[in-house]
Amino acid sequence: MADQIPFSIAEKILTKLGSLAVQEIELARGVREELKKLGDTLTTIKAVLLDAEERQEREHAVENWVRRFKDVIYDADDLLDDFATYDLRRGGRARQVSRFFSSSNQVAFHFRMGHGIKVIRGRLDGIASDISKFNFIPRATTSMRIANRGRETHSFLLMSEIIGRDKDKKKIIKLLLQSNNEENLSVVAIVGIGGLGKTALAQLVYNDEKVVRHFDLRLWVCVSDDFDVKILVRNIIKSATDENVDNLVLEQLKNKLHEKLNSKRYLLVMDDVWNYDFNNGIN
Repeated sequence: MADQIPFSIAEKILTKLGSLAVQEIELARGVREELKKLGDTLTTIKAVLLDAEERQEREHAVENWVRRFKDVIYDADDLLDDFATYDLRRGGRARQVSRFFSSSNQVAFHFRMGHGIKVIRGRLDGIASDISKFNFIPRATTSMRIANRGRETHSFLLMSEIIGRDKDKKKIIKLLLQSNNEENLSVVAIVGIGGLGKTALAQLVYNDEKVVRHFDLRLWVCVSDDFDVKILVRNIIKSATDENVDNLVLEQLKNKLHEKLNSKRYLLVMDDVWNYDFNNGIN
């Protein structure tokens, strides 16, 4: 994936912090408060990021400040991905947690999360304290500006992106091909910071000969930041057929999708998923 714009990263981290998945996890005493403080500090920094982005091209000190911020925010993204993975394994319901984690593992998870959040917040506090030194100008933003930074991804593979991914590719393909045939649905999540190459890895898997032969149907959709079930279902259908379904309502789209997927072994790649409430919507 291309390197993410700092302001865009901050927006997405704040979305994750406020997501249902993070909010519903039973956190150790003080961890939730640390998350709130982290969000407050990040909001303060985000207010001046647009000004910093413009100035970094001509001011070396500002460039270093932005780089420090990106280093921290990528670590924060990793940490919040751990929350998402934890929630995914719990099935999104607290009462199921014992099936996947022992009590000792839960305690260890909470301790690790709490320590990680505190360290990241401390690093962000240091970055925020330098704002006055640079005399950054806060910029008002609108959701439209962020929306315009959206992107599309595709299933086509660029050879320049495939170096060093063979091991990861084989692991994912093994998971896909060994899925229990009795299961209606199995999910494999590829998580990590922006720029790590998650899309390239998914492309490798998607275009592998074994995968092509194994599945009756392969579908690829890019999920927007502002998750919308109707748009997603419509795009999945368009990935499977050339039919024009723009005028169909959600119920018609769902029926059409069921018709296309019924009795087929299919692989659906949903790329660029940032919203942690996505799982509730797609279910």
